[in-house]
Amino acid sequence: MLRTLSPEILDQLPHDDPDARHCRRDLRWINFFMGNVRWLKRRLQELPASSTIVELGAGDGALAHSIPESAQATWIACDLAPRPEHWPESWQWHEGDLFTALPQISGTAALGNLILHHFSEAQLQTLGGFFTKYDRILFSEPLRLPRVLFLSRLMELLAINHVTRHDMRVSIRAGFRGKELPSLLELDPKLWDIDIKETWMGAYRLDARRKVTSP
Repeated sequence: MLRTLSPEILDQLPHDDPDARHCRRDLRWINFFMGNVRWLKRRLQELPASSTIVELGAGDGALAHSIPESAQATWIACDLAPRPEHWPESWQWHEGDLFTALPQISGTAALGNLILHHFSEAQLQTLGGFFTKYDRILFSEPLRLPRVLFLSRLMELLAINHVTRHDMRVSIRAGFRGKELPSLLELDPKLWDIDIKETWMGAYRLDARRKVTSP
């Protein structure tokens, strides 16, 4: 199955649209079944408490607030959506295009949940250039396989709305397999220890750690 990019309905809706709110609720269930937050939580526990975490596509800020360890770190978020009311004042929120925001910020780890599949090969290459400022890169994305499309049809038995049904299939077709993502990001294996995991619940996970170089 070739990787194909198509517009997602949620990206075109106002942040406070009823369908958008319903879709974000659906996504919380989808993330639960995929285990995305649990995986990110385990990985983030490995970082020093003083870390600066940069999240791409932070949405409503739910990920940061679902991870207790984030209270010990500095969190910087980038999203097209406005800053949530509950977002701590000491944490930065960059509203707008992340390709404009990322050159201005840096941190210990860059992460995202179901975000990189939105981007073209050229855009992913640009993002990979931004990631050279980080020691850790953590992303959970859709796994692009026919069986994952089948799983998405089973998910439709839940009370998900039409936006979620459409966008879920589009996301899977835009997802990744094997070593595609580190290759598209142009992560140099001489500089990074790269770990890829593909799960039965349809998650494709990239965990890249910068190698320690001898002085």
